[in-house]
Amino acid sequence: SLWTVMLLLLIVNLKYLSHDLFSYDYQGHLDYVNYMVSYGEAPLSSGGWSFYHPSLYYRFAALFWNLLDTNNQLPEAFFFKSIQASSLLIFILYCYWSLKTIDFVFKKLIASHKKPDKKVIKTVYLLTTTAFLAWPSNPMTSARVGNDVLFYLFFAMSIYFTLKWWSTDQITPFLIALLCALLDIWSKTNGFILLGIISILLAYKYLKYIQTNKILLGIANLKYLYKFIAIICISAISSYYTFGERFEHYQKDPNTRFVVSNAGGLSNRLLVDRGWQSFTTFDIEKFVKIPFTSSIEDNKGRNSFWYYLAKTSLFGEFQLHSSFIIFLAHSLSFLFL
Repeated sequence: SLWTVMLLLLIVNLKYLSHDLFSYDYQGHLDYVNYMVSYGEAPLSSGGWSFYHPSLYYRFAALFWNLLDTNNQLPEAFFFKSIQASSLLIFILYCYWSLKTIDFVFKKLIASHKKPDKKVIKTVYLLTTTAFLAWPSNPMTSARVGNDVLFYLFFAMSIYFTLKWWSTDQITPFLIALLCALLDIWSKTNGFILLGIISILLAYKYLKYIQTNKILLGIANLKYLYKFIAIICISAISSYYTFGERFEHYQKDPNTRFVVSNAGGLSNRLLVDRGWQSFTTFDIEKFVKIPFTSSIEDNKGRNSFWYYLAKTSLFGEFQLHSSFIIFLAHSLSFLFL
């Protein structure tokens, strides 16, 4: 079964993949987890390289370790692998909710057609599921110590319940989607995207309701008002717990960065051109011929937004040197197009 395969992959990853693999900020994330283990509370955002991130992932990793090491007798090497194991467990849950979302979408597609071609839909379904499971950046994420994997989990869960709410118009999946969005933001600030998605969908439903029932804006059904209020409350709570400490610091230091606090410490070599050409060019030949991209080397496409987005979605920013992997990277880049 799928869960047996997942368990085997978990064991293989723990045994053969290094705990510091596929991460440029590994030490910063590890320092954050160590801080949570030692003090049990989130650090100041300015206190370490990765301390600006919201704390949920690091709280979970610290709790996972404390449950394993109740007598404070396990060796340090086991600590590193345990944090990696916690990420792998989260990744398995992320796969579950992603596959559940894919399944939900295809069931709705079948239900929406009077005479669906089930053979075609099943083929596309299997191709979609296979593409997700075989996506090359997935194993990189699964083995990595960092908050990305928890962000992916709650993002997938929120999308699933958002789709369920969109389909049924029930309040329960709507509230669960918002709760998952809150937890996603607490994992990584990119989760604010979810509130934007849900807000746009709710606004569309609201306007469609008004148009269908031919009523004035001010006297629309209260259920939409309650939902808008719920989004505002979640946004306020998320902003307070994500940026509250930084806002206090901003009052003393106007140069305080709200989202990526360590951006001022990054090398100028990472800067790219922000002109319109960066968003309107895409070198197809280079995309296939050059297996991996780089955040520093211009000749590997970093100045093209869409090129860099596509390459990093496949392989991240990592340079792998195995001949077989390079051949695979060329092939997957071609298939991606």
